[in-house]
Amino acid sequence: MIKNEKQYRITKDQRDADENPSQVLRHQFDAYERQHAGKTREVVLEAIDDLPKNLIRARIASGITQEAALTSSASRLRMGKPSRLIRKG
Repeated sequence: MIKNEKQYRITKDQRDADENPSQVLRHQFDAYERQHAGKTREVVLEAIDDLPKNLIRARIASGITQEAALTSSASRLRMGKPSRLIRKG
């Protein structure tokens, strides 16, 4: 699952460099583009284990970056610098 713009750019470069990209890579790329374009509006939670991925999908569809989401959350919780909370990769 592509979670942010950096991963999107890396995946796009891999897809463009590969003459025959894997079906998984194509699926992840297409899903991210649909979510980023706001074409995916509904998120279905079938199990509690799906919650983290669905929160990421909702954030992407809303056009909110990881940093913006954490900044907003951190300011509400008064946690300090949100950049420490961003997971790299």
